[in-house]
Amino acid sequence: MELLASQQSMGNFVCVGLDSDPKRIPSAYSQLAFNQRLVEATADFAGAYKPNLAFYPGPDGKKALMATIEFIWTHAPGVPVILDAKQG
Repeated sequence: MELLASQQSMGNFVCVGLDSDPKRIPSAYSQLAFNQRLVEATADFAGAYKPNLAFYPGPDGKKALMATIEFIWTHAPGVPVILDAKQG
């Protein structure tokens, strides 16, 4: 809660959902590249990032998810990552 409170104190109230469906991403992008563009575009005002585990199936999906989280930690340090792990 302290991380979210810290972001809110800076005026960052937006939770950016990373529900990037590989079937709907333009063919010019991988899922990771698409997420990286979203993070780069929102890093200045994001209060949190929330990738949805359901959109990262299988081993390749899990690799993209972990790489996305690492990218967030590097490019938006201090912005919490909330893993939406509900399925079904």
